[in-house]
Amino acid sequence: MKFKTIHYYLLALSITTAITVALVVTYLNYKSTFVSTGHSITVSGQYPFLPPPVRYPLHKTPSEMTAPAFLKSKKDPDTQYRVWRLGGSASEMGNVVKHPNGNRRITITHAQHYYSSTTPTNKDETYALSSGGKGTAYAALWRLSDKRLVAWLPTGSNTNDPQQRQLLWDKSEKNVYWYVDKNKLMRARIDFQSYTTEVKLWDLFTDYDSISFGQGDGDFSENGERIVIVGASKKQAKTFTILSYLVVRKKVIASMIIPFTGKQTLDMAVVDPTGQYIVFNWPEKGRSTWVLPFDQKTKPRKLYSHIKHSDIVVDKKGQPWLVFGNWQGVFATQLSKPVLKRVWPTFVSVGDPENFDGSKKVSPIIEIASGHISQVSSLPGFVLVSRNTDGGFYYLNIDEPGKTYYLGNSHHGKRHSTDVFSKKQLGVDTNGEIVNAYGKQDYLREPRASASQSGRYIFFVSDYHIHNNNYASKPELKAYLNMIDLSQ
Repeated sequence: MKFKTIHYYLLALSITTAITVALVVTYLNYKSTFVSTGHSITVSGQYPFLPPPVRYPLHKTPSEMTAPAFLKSKKDPDTQYRVWRLGGSASEMGNVVKHPNGNRRITITHAQHYYSSTTPTNKDETYALSSGGKGTAYAALWRLSDKRLVAWLPTGSNTNDPQQRQLLWDKSEKNVYWYVDKNKLMRARIDFQSYTTEVKLWDLFTDYDSISFGQGDGDFSENGERIVIVGASKKQAKTFTILSYLVVRKKVIASMIIPFTGKQTLDMAVVDPTGQYIVFNWPEKGRSTWVLPFDQKTKPRKLYSHIKHSDIVVDKKGQPWLVFGNWQGVFATQLSKPVLKRVWPTFVSVGDPENFDGSKKVSPIIEIASGHISQVSSLPGFVLVSRNTDGGFYYLNIDEPGKTYYLGNSHHGKRHSTDVFSKKQLGVDTNGEIVNAYGKQDYLREPRASASQSGRYIFFVSDYHIHNNNYASKPELKAYLNMIDLSQ
């Protein structure tokens, strides 16, 4: 009897365990895109937070919508996703959490994220960081559970250098971030209870006066062990040095000097997520983009003869690709071998049989994809594209060319005509490159959209108007950080 009781107990336990495991597996299959598991993540079926994909998006004129209030949200009338405004004016942000050096030191860069190629979110997507502020050594920290500004965190002191305003979250620890301070690499740990920060010097690059994370484009490899550091020295004027750096070992294993003349300087030098390659531009070789093994033991190979906004994504087979947009669409070029493919749109000329609706006439402007590209690190093959022409945000998958997911827009505040329009009116020149009518101010108005690791959050800059070449005078700069939550 006792044996039967034990037997029935074990049988019941095994059944309960099986049911529990099945429920957990079902839950994880649904939620897997919200859990960062590197490039081994697999998802079957439709991602729970994405709209149905379309074969080819038409030019999108968004419905009118005013900017959300500071730390408040509105529903996008076209997508029904909730859009939050995280950034604000100096008084808005300072009234919530006082800046350590006084609220007058809060600048527009405090109210924005840094760039499209690095995500503002930490490992488990519970917090987001701003850019470092111009001329002031702090960055804003938002808690995403309730969308609140909660702290000001220390950054480098040389914040008049834009590259030294970049902060990177650690790949392993959710409360650790990194920054550079002149020629020092710093590691900071946050106490999420008190929001105090412990900062330690990680490494000192004595051969250089200043360093950066790949000229402001760089990030760690996905395992956190490799990064490209770019060094600059007054003793070696008109040169940058690309350093292959092993983080844990605190060791430079290879270096390459990049000379430049005139205005053409090193724009970026980054390691791919797998840690195998470095992608960089070579000013001495014209406006061209190159790939080099991380150990720098073989010669660089040219990827293409220009420089575009881009990011590196890993496909479903584990292969890294550089994805870029231009006036002909979105393209991907493989880093391991010379393979180039068109991701969007998939037809190659007007009237091509692949045209989504069989029409014979398509405006060339529909193809323009100049803007910014951001990888979605936990979704193999996925990138976020923020188009300058229509302000639209789209997810694309390089493993499924032609499919797009429309997610939102940065141009809600001002309509434009879709009947007759020119590239110049839409903020791009005849080659589809972004036009900066107001110089640096226009850059600070660009969406520079960046995706969180899971793809749930989209961060972008907007004041909800199109300012490129549409105003006779320079408008007031109120382009703040916004965030779309695709789960709401």
